[in-house]
Amino acid sequence: MKNFKPPPPPPLSFRQRQNSASLYSNPQYSSHTHTQKQKKRKEKKRKEKQKMKKKSSKRRSATTSSSSGAAASVPSATTFATTDELLSAALSLPSSSLKTLIHSIPFTSDLFPSLPTSLHSRLVASISSLQDPSASPPHSPPPASPSVSPPSKRSRLDHLSLLKTYASIAYFCFSHPEKPFAPDELLPCVQCLHDSLVLFESEETLILQVASLCEDWWKEKLPGRELLISQSLPYFLSRSVTAGRRAEVRRVFALREAFALFDYEDESIEDFKLLLLRCFICPVYVKSDEGRKILAFVLGLNEKLAKDALSLIRSQIPIGKKSVLVAYGEILFRVWKGIEKESIMKEEIEDRFLLGLIEGAILARSKGLNANIRRILGAFVEQRTTSGVEKLLCRLVEPVLFRSLQAANSEVRLNTLHLFLDIFPILDPDSTREENDNLLEKQLYFLEKLLSDDAPEIRAVSVEGLCKILRLFWEIIPTSNIPKFLTKVIDEMSFDVCNEVRVSVLNGVRYLIENPLSHEIMRVLLSRIGRVVTDSALSVRAAAIDLLLAVCDNRFLQYNKIVDLETLVSLLGGDHTRVAQKITKLLLPTYFPTKLPLKDACVRCISLIKRSPPAGVRFCEFSLLEGSSANSLAELVRVSLLLAFSPNKGLDQDQTDGLVIAIDKIINSLSGDGEDSSALNPVRKLITVEKIKVLIDAVSSDQAREAVLNIASSLLSSTGSSNGLRDVCMEIILSEVGLSENLEKQRLVVAARKLIFSCGLSELMLEGLASALGSSVRAFSDKSGEDPASPVSSTPKVKKKHAKKAKSSKPVISSTSELAANAAAASWQVKDLLMNEETKEALLNSLFSDKIYSYLKALAEVFIEKCFEFENLDVSPVLAYLTYAKYASLQEDNNRSSPDQPTTVDNMLEHILNCIGQLLEKLVSDEPSTLKRGRSTETNEGSEVNSTHNIVKISTAILKFVLDNTTTGLVKPEKLLRCLEFASTYTKYMNLAIKSADQSNSTFDLDTSKETLVLLRSSYTYMAKLLHLVITTLDDSSEDAFHITNSLLDLVPCVETHLGARHASLLIPVAKQWLPVFILGLGSKKLIPSVNETSPKLVNIPLWLSTLSKFSEESENEENISFFEKLIENLAILLKKGSPKILDAVGSVLLAGIEMGLEKGHYVLVEGLSRFVCSKLLGSGYGALDNLELLRGYMQELLIAIENCLGDGECEEGREQLENAMGSIKTVLLSA
Repeated sequence: MKNFKPPPPPPLSFRQRQNSASLYSNPQYSSHTHTQKQKKRKEKKRKEKQKMKKKSSKRRSATTSSSSGAAASVPSATTFATTDELLSAALSLPSSSLKTLIHSIPFTSDLFPSLPTSLHSRLVASISSLQDPSASPPHSPPPASPSVSPPSKRSRLDHLSLLKTYASIAYFCFSHPEKPFAPDELLPCVQCLHDSLVLFESEETLILQVASLCEDWWKEKLPGRELLISQSLPYFLSRSVTAGRRAEVRRVFALREAFALFDYEDESIEDFKLLLLRCFICPVYVKSDEGRKILAFVLGLNEKLAKDALSLIRSQIPIGKKSVLVAYGEILFRVWKGIEKESIMKEEIEDRFLLGLIEGAILARSKGLNANIRRILGAFVEQRTTSGVEKLLCRLVEPVLFRSLQAANSEVRLNTLHLFLDIFPILDPDSTREENDNLLEKQLYFLEKLLSDDAPEIRAVSVEGLCKILRLFWEIIPTSNIPKFLTKVIDEMSFDVCNEVRVSVLNGVRYLIENPLSHEIMRVLLSRIGRVVTDSALSVRAAAIDLLLAVCDNRFLQYNKIVDLETLVSLLGGDHTRVAQKITKLLLPTYFPTKLPLKDACVRCISLIKRSPPAGVRFCEFSLLEGSSANSLAELVRVSLLLAFSPNKGLDQDQTDGLVIAIDKIINSLSGDGEDSSALNPVRKLITVEKIKVLIDAVSSDQAREAVLNIASSLLSSTGSSNGLRDVCMEIILSEVGLSENLEKQRLVVAARKLIFSCGLSELMLEGLASALGSSVRAFSDKSGEDPASPVSSTPKVKKKHAKKAKSSKPVISSTSELAANAAAASWQVKDLLMNEETKEALLNSLFSDKIYSYLKALAEVFIEKCFEFENLDVSPVLAYLTYAKYASLQEDNNRSSPDQPTTVDNMLEHILNCIGQLLEKLVSDEPSTLKRGRSTETNEGSEVNSTHNIVKISTAILKFVLDNTTTGLVKPEKLLRCLEFASTYTKYMNLAIKSADQSNSTFDLDTSKETLVLLRSSYTYMAKLLHLVITTLDDSSEDAFHITNSLLDLVPCVETHLGARHASLLIPVAKQWLPVFILGLGSKKLIPSVNETSPKLVNIPLWLSTLSKFSEESENEENISFFEKLIENLAILLKKGSPKILDAVGSVLLAGIEMGLEKGHYVLVEGLSRFVCSKLLGSGYGALDNLELLRGYMQELLIAIENCLGDGECEEGREQLENAMGSIKTVLLSA
């Protein structure tokens, strides 16, 4: 619009020019010329301002002017002498002008009779030219400019442009408001366009224009409309499927009667039939009402088409969505209802499709398939009042129902039961009343029989289904059967051993009481079901409370006649959250009613807290969620606080604690950013520091103290007010011990820390924690006679003062356990601070961070060295040390000058692995004396178990840290080999410790050993993962991988031999999972190219090889083989299925064991391993030894060695075993 220039004014006519000349020659005009020019200038400026203010109006006026200009350029119909002239001129007109031209032809014009004929002749010529690309378009105007398009393409575009114009003329003639053209005159033109639709496939606009013309012709029911369907209807059908819009489906629906015009037996219609079948799986057709009506109409047109469509529907049943399957059912019912009786199509639907669905539902292999089939059948069941439906269901279902309900397969009975419950009652409208009564009695008999079925799932479904049947069909069930059914359900099935059955009983009764006719008998029976609220299963208790809620909503029944109030209060205080919340909803009208004055409601709620503090706390916790208003709960908080502050409140200690905790729960539910938080504003005026201190002195439990601190955090108005609680919070933080296993103490300490941080006193708290850690370090040092760890050089001066003060005071600590508890509590808090994002930053950036880390390092070393002195070690210092190093390294990443510079994690790992490694090496190298020292007389009988448990806890923590941080890149790959060495030493120690504990007959009781083995299972997994990482990452790790693999395999028979199969069952699943890694570890010496050893060397015979030889010898005579032998069988299967190169490498390890046994005179081992290798690995059709060069050469060497041993006479005592071994080896070599 910026460069827009108005068109020049039209030229003046001769008369206008003459009048203008006379005007300028007038003297009066010339005397006022100056004045008129000024007026014009002012008028021009005014107009320009208006134009600037009304740009949008200017755009609309410009558009209107352009369209009016175009309209003005439309030639008049009277200017054309012939229709050829009119049609030629129409080629250069836009659509709107063309419409104006056609509609402006007067009735008296001679163009009317000849226009349809001329238009038809031009259409025929244009279509013929379109089919022949070399021909030029007839009557086309010359091109305005040379085209760069290819001649054939340009010619086709010209043809299509002509056809668009002719199609528009035909449509405007058809839609002429005066209808001057007879349908017979226009039909040849429309039919010509329709028959050529296939030629316009590249021009969507032209196709839609022609198809719309045919659509309107059909809707107006004009003569010859059946000639305009064969091309237009498939187009609209394809367009609706592709577009997926309901508007397109509605267009097809308007043409639905035209589907009957097609000959579906003709072979040329196959594509159209495929398009129709595609509609059956098109969502827009299945989900829209018009689409379903179209599909139902199509199904009734042709038998073959219907069979194909039914097959397509059947294929969609296993994967169809619920809404789609319900729609299919509706379509089938529409078809069935609209088909005449005794027709082939009706027989196809009833006796083939529906009967096949019923049989498929009964024999379905899954619950989902059964449910999907029943969704389709549900359309007929819901319309059973329609004439003929009841008869159809009875005829199809009755013959197979009762037979299937007695099937031996429980899944068949369950599927049939679901179908039976959907269709009940099965009655024949054509039978007599007596026959139907007998049929109904038979159905009720089977239903009662299924209540005692062996399958719990069938019992659960049948009892719930029975109650639903009684709810819906109470009037038609014989009166004598109802009490019998309900008595069995409530008195027997509510005691069923299966939880699902008991839940079904409660759900079924909940459905049943919705029927008013059942209230009289249920008022008596419900009192017997109250005991289920104390059921051992959570799902049953939750269902029982749901039943009570349903009874509460029924004004004819009372829930307190079913369960007494004392039982509900007891459950509210101690049950699961899911149950407690439901009970709160149930008791809300009793203990916090909205109908009473608010003061009285608060008194009732406080009376509940007095009656049962735990129940009152849970009630207050869920009151807001179950409908209590925020203002009423805020008033309850105010009243409760006034009672808590009162010196003569008349509450015992438990009630006071419960009242404070309940206040905290309500405040927590009201706190937040919503409107509920504003309700607490009046309460905040009551809270002061002095009153908080009063509450702290008044309560006794940790949970109540936590609640007081939470109240202070939520309601104290300013930081200065919170500062008054500094000493209280610091005392809690620094005095609590045993935090790692006590959740209540943890929450208390966290609440105190939260208040400290909100006051901006984080440095004071960290100073206190550093002082506590330093005191523990110095106390341990004084107890052992060593110098305490010196603080780092960056320690601030304030820390030195605390250090001197702590050193001079020298607190007396009675025992090492007390020392450890204090150190562990402070360490746990450091670790917990690091786990929170906000507190982590405060700790790492604190002035005391370096000192805290140095103290953690010293404590971790002490805890590792003195782990034998603790009965049950708290590894919090080790965990805090590991965690601190992790987050410190992450913070250092941006400040490191070089990636090769050691990180805090690198230094920490080196230190801690040295500490634990030296301890384990000492235990392994001097096993008898060291383990005996761990069982000194100062400790109790289970000291060895406890010390082993402590080592397992520490080692598991270290291994978990290594594995977790290897994936994040904090642990470098070069550190993995050092970690693997530690893991190898750890597994050797565990083998020795388990063996020593068995030999010394120590108290390795089930609880203690199981806890140790659970940790050992975790560390076993971590070591296997570490082994896998080392094998796949490092090239020079074959020696370490080989040794730790043997140690890991040794653990399994060690645990099973010395602790029993029950303990070994905890370890076997983990070992089985990592067998492929163990195979690679055993064969690593031969699989890594850099290793040039001819054979793997064994220093000692591993326990797993020794145990394997015994199993292979005795397994033939044992019925129940051990866990370890099953593990070895899986290993053999994996070896035989895998690469021959791996089998060759691992087999050489087994032959090395044979060689070691031959050298040490262990002839049973030689025989057993030989039989295992020859029979398990190389026997039973493995094949030739062509790809097993190592095994073949090694076996030949062993055969010579055995022959020499027998020939020298040195092995007479083991001659029989060696001869057996030699025979096994010869058999394999000869077969090769």
